[in-house]
Order: sequence, then structure tokens, then C-alpha cells
Amino acid sequence: MKERLPMAVIPAGGRGMRLRPLTNELPKPLLPVGRKPILRHILENLEEEGVNRALILTGYKGDLIEETIGHSVGGLQIEYLRETVPLGSAGCVKSAEGRLEERFFVVCGDAYGRRDYKGFFRQHIEKGSKASLLLYRVEDPGEYGLVETAEDGRILGFVEKPFWSQVFSNKANTGIYLLEKELLEKIPSGIPYDFGASFFPLLQKEGIPLYGFEDGGFWCDVGDRRAYLFCNLKENGGESLVGDRCLLAEGVRSEESLLFDGVQVGRGSRIRSSVLMEDCRIGENCLLEDCLLGSGCVLPSGTEAKGKVLFGRSDTEAPDEQAGAKACSVDPKGFFCSTVLHLPENVPGEFSFSLGRALGEAYPKGTLYGIMNDGSAPAKEVAERLLAGLCRNACGVDFSSGYSGEMGFLIREETAKGGAFVSGMATGGISVSLFDENGLPPGAAVLRRIRDRFREEKEQDRLPPAFTPEDRGNRGTKKYESSVEMLLPSLDGRDIGIGWGSAPDALAGRLLLKKGAKLVSYGKGQYNLRFSPDGRRGQLWDETGILDFYHLAALLFKEELEAIPPRTHPLLALPFRAPRILFEMAKGAGHPAVGFAYTPSGEGVDDARREGGGRFYLFDGVRAALQSLGLLLQKGLSCAGALEALPSFTVLESTFDCAPKEKLNCLLSKDLAPFGEGMGRAERGGFVRLRADERRGLHLMVEAAADADARLLLQKAKKELEARKRSSLE
Repeated sequence: MKERLPMAVIPAGGRGMRLRPLTNELPKPLLPVGRKPILRHILENLEEEGVNRALILTGYKGDLIEETIGHSVGGLQIEYLRETVPLGSAGCVKSAEGRLEERFFVVCGDAYGRRDYKGFFRQHIEKGSKASLLLYRVEDPGEYGLVETAEDGRILGFVEKPFWSQVFSNKANTGIYLLEKELLEKIPSGIPYDFGASFFPLLQKEGIPLYGFEDGGFWCDVGDRRAYLFCNLKENGGESLVGDRCLLAEGVRSEESLLFDGVQVGRGSRIRSSVLMEDCRIGENCLLEDCLLGSGCVLPSGTEAKGKVLFGRSDTEAPDEQAGAKACSVDPKGFFCSTVLHLPENVPGEFSFSLGRALGEAYPKGTLYGIMNDGSAPAKEVAERLLAGLCRNACGVDFSSGYSGEMGFLIREETAKGGAFVSGMATGGISVSLFDENGLPPGAAVLRRIRDRFREEKEQDRLPPAFTPEDRGNRGTKKYESSVEMLLPSLDGRDIGIGWGSAPDALAGRLLLKKGAKLVSYGKGQYNLRFSPDGRRGQLWDETGILDFYHLAALLFKEELEAIPPRTHPLLALPFRAPRILFEMAKGAGHPAVGFAYTPSGEGVDDARREGGGRFYLFDGVRAALQSLGLLLQKGLSCAGALEALPSFTVLESTFDCAPKEKLNCLLSKDLAPFGEGMGRAERGGFVRLRADERRGLHLMVEAAADADARLLLQKAKKELEARKRSSLE
């Protein structure tokens, strides 16, 4: 006789927008995996484990779910409750409170896998847990809510779909929980509320017993087309699946693909790692790789497509003026992995326009949003198209040309909700750097919202814009230059060495000339200035010493601390990635600083980021160098004198290329602990920090009082990373 387990509540009301066009006709829980709906797999697993009652919470195409699944699966009796207003993962469960038992499972209705519910139940009881989460280790942690646990399973922390820089665990929240009904009183009624983002962090904060368990089973969040295809291949032993009534001509090769019913493929064509929905027609000698084709899609002979999502002609939710199919130029998941977007060379104008529209729709209608470019012709062209798309929903502001370091000041000065800086890349193509209202990179939640809006094709694109672009370029530039110019005293013909190869050089040169400096070749001046191409880092030196960017920041932060009135305790906020010495300086001055994530996992709007984003010299190398020059001249200090006034420290940085699996292996080493952004550990004589980069691998930063100690720490850390990288490949 089966052990009787608690009832299961199954939220199954989502639209599955990231899986369009698959979900235009079927709700995500009914997508077939191995000729059987995902939801059917879940129900059979529950029934086999001993669950005899399930309540399915439906929304999108709920009638179709009820008609397809019915009211029983074996001995499992099924009930339904329709959600009329989206209430989030926890809010919808709260709405069913009157039909729940005193203890119940919550099982996400659109994830594929087989789980050990009996073992999960026993562990919940043995630990005396009030809320338990079933976890699964993943290789791509940025797409999941992550959970940190102690050795006994007690949950220590959560982070919801973070950037790589905030990854501290590879244990994903699977959306499968075991809850005591008494906890539902903590969920507000009638408003959207989420388990991962709100409910579980609240329980942890209140000290309620909360545990996470792993059962060794298989689980896959069917979040995009690749995950959906992977689930089908796993169900079919790695082989392609071909539906009924399919006609594959001579010489057709279907490799690791899924072909729905009625697909026809012409002679000599090759289908690889792709999903073709019902009644697609593929001509002869076509090549499709990593594609998703909507129902009724027709491709002529000789078509080659890679990484495309093509909407069929019958797709009423994605209107198309052209015959055949409509293509999205990039894979949104890979494109939107960072707040610096990389556009390919010769990017189509329609692509830039769609990106601009997505930026505008990620914010409330009428939001002020600024666009700036680096002055190059390709960047100007992309910026114009972004601005045109942006004005479909937002009030787009043209900040004209400049450099990236200016953006933080301009956004805050113009009270914009965000901005984008467009620039050419040395390797070719265009980069678009995104900013939030604090002048800092936006949170991961904002980036996901932009990504989701970018996926949605809009009929409104053909309508006139709701707002007219506003040109504030000259006004913004004057405000910025005035704010920096006032930091400099009269220079009275002093020789200042500077380069002339970039926008930051040109801006600094103009300001120095206004103050009476005599500009000479770089290296020939009494003081010499150098900037990174984007203007975010600067350097100031004379014959006595060098103030690198971090020492410029320390010098200006010291001056700021000394100016705080006695017996006052203002909020001081620094990015976690700032040198530790700045935090120590603040603590020593009696004004401990709080840290904030430069690239946060949520919305990124909080008091710490608002305060810290206004510390412009931490993010603008031109301002930092010129402000420091003014300070040295005012106090009659050389660079060596400025260094003597600061605590002794050296910061060294390096990048370490590695694949995602190798990144995880390096980050999750037992000798490292979470450190705001990334992982870190104290060493004799210094500190080592490791932060994952969204694209390039790992960023290594060491800090020590002495230069020699810092170099030894860097060398040691590199050797350790090489060893961990090798172990992940074995």
C-alpha cells in the first residue's frame, strides 16, 4: 500500500512568453515532452509517490488544460481553480487557502522531471521544518533563484536570478515546496506576491525554520526553446522525435530535433537542434540549426538559418507584412546576459529600433530616458534608431555625444529614470551600456524586463510615436563641464601633459585650457593625466609618484570624510567592488560605510545605491583625476605627498578566461565566502576577491598593504584558479 502524502497545489496559469510561438496555441503546462504534456508527467510522478489529491491553479487557456488533463490520473483526484487576475507564485496559492490541507506540496506546473516526494516529505518532518524547498544543482545559475544552505540543509540566503557577479551557489529553487498551512497568513491577499523574491526571504528574516533538500532526481525548468528541446531529447534517449503525418524526403537529416505533426521537409535538407511546429514546410537543401519555427512556417529551398525564431504565417499574435516567416536577429538570452549589450556589425536599423522600444516599455509610460553616443558614425546611427524606438513609450532625451563616464552625472542631473550609452568597439560592432536612475547599471530584474519586451513583436511599431525626442545635448554637456570645472583652481600657465586620442582627453583638455593651463605632450608636464577610452578610469602622476584610479578615489574619499561635521552620521555607501581600504577608512573615521552591488539581482533601487551613485569620482575617471589635481594644487602637494597622506595599499587586477562550468567550480571553492559581489577570503597581508564576469570569465582582484605582498597574492591566486579549472575538466 502506498504511503499517503499531503495534497499538491500546482500553479499552472502562466503564459510562457519566452517560449512563443510554442505557447501561442498551447499553454506551457500542455507542451508535449515525449508525446505527453509536461503537466501529465508531473501528475503521474505525484501519483506514483503517493499523492492522491491535487488542485491545479489555471489562468491562460485554463479551459484547455482542464479538458486535456481531466479530473483524475490513476488514484490521483484533480480539482481546478481559475485565476482571474495574475497574483504571482505565492499570491495564487493564497487565493486557494480555503481548499488546502494543513500541510501541502506546491509544485510548479511547467517544469519537467521526476522527484522523490516521499524522501522530501520525510526530511521535512525529521527537521521540523515549516517550509522546505526542493533544490537542484545547475550550470547556468543566472536563470534561476539560487539558495545557499548550511551542511544540515538550513537555508542561509537567497538571490533571485542574479548576474554572475552575485552568484554564490549553484543550488536552484525548483518551485517545489512543502509548506505548513499556518504560514499562509504571512502572504497578503489579492495582490501579486512571489515565493522566491518575497515570501521565503521574509520567513528567513523572521527566523522561521526553513530547509532546502536535494533528492538526486532530474529537473528541468522549461524556460526557453533550448530547454524544451533538451527535455524532449532526454525523454527519447537523445534521439530526434518525429510526429505523425511527417514527410521527410530522400537525404533529409534530422539531428537532435523535434518535429511536430504534419511537418514536411524537402530533399537534401538538414535539421539540427531545432523545433518545428505543426505543418511547417521546408524546401530542398535547407540548413536549420538551433531554430524554432512556428506552426505553418514555410521556408523556400536553399534557406539557411541559425539561432532564429521564425513565426508562422498563421500566427495572429505576431503579425507579419511579409510572406513566409519573421525572424529575431539574436538569441535574447545570450544577448541580454549583461548590462553592456554587444550588437553585431552592420546591425539592421529595425533591430536597434526594437531594442529602443523594449527599453521604453520596460519603464512606465512617459518615463524620461537618455541616449548618448561616442561621436562615431555607426554609434550615432544606432543611437538615432534607439531614440526612435524609445519614443514609442518613453520620453527620449538626446544627450548628444560624449563618453561613458559622463552618463551617471547627466542622468541624475536631468532626473532621468535611465539611459544608454552607445559606442563602437575595437573588435568591431557596437556596445550599448545601460544605466538606471542612480547612474549605475540597472538590476537583473530590469534587464529581464527589457529582454521580455524585446521578444514581443508590436503592432504599435507602425503607429506614430507617443513622444517626440528632446535634444538636451548642449545643455547637458555644459552642466557636466561646469560641474567639473568648478573643482579646478586657476592653473596660471602650468604645464599639464595629456593625450589627444579620445573623447575624455578632449574634454579634460578643454577644461584645463579654460583654467589657464598650458597643454603639453603626455609625459612632458609638471602633472600628467591619462584616461581609459571610456573615461571611467583616470591616472594622475608627476615626477614624484603615480596616483592610479584607486588612489585617486581614496584621496577624494578621505577629503569627503574629513568634511563631515562632528556628531553627524550620514549614510555613506560604496560599491562592494571598491577597495576594502575605503571601507576601513570610513570605519576609522567613525562613519562606517554600507556596501551595495554594482550589478544587483533585483530592481537595483535602494537608498544605498541612490547615495553611492552620487559619488561620481568612483565611476568617472576624468572627474576623479581633475578633482584630485585641484586638491593637490590647493594643498601644495605632490603625488608622493598625497600618497603619504593615505594608508598604504596596492590593488592588482587580472582576468581569467573560463567556461561557465569552470567559473562555477572556481567560485564555489570551500575556501571562499560570499562578499557582496563575488566571493572572497582574507589572506595574511591582504585580501583576495573573485567575481564572475557575464561574458569573459572571472575577474580577480587582490589587495595588500605592500606592493610585493599584492603581487605574491595575485600569483598564488592565479595558480589556484588554474588548478580548479583543470579539476572541472577532469
